[in-house]
Amino acid sequence: MKPKLTQFERYKQKKEKLEEEVLKGEILIKDTTESISQKKKEIERLELLMTKEILIQNNMSVADLAELLNGENG
Repeated sequence: MKPKLTQFERYKQKKEKLEEEVLKGEILIKDTTESISQKKKEIERLELLMTKEILIQNNMSVADLAELLNGENG
C-alpha cells in the first residue's frame, strides 16, 4: 500500500511532471523550428535552381528574365 502523500507532496509531484512536459515541449518546438528553417532554405535553393533551368531551357539570360519580369509588373 502506498503511503498517503501530503498536499505539499502532491503539489510538488504535479509541478515536477508539468516542468518535464514543458521541457519536452520546448525541445520539440526548437527541433521543429530548426527543421522548418532548413526546409525553407532548401525551398529557396530549389527555386533558384528551377529559375536557372528555365533560363537554360529557353536560352535566356538573366537580363532577359529581368526584362520579362519588369514587363509583367508594369
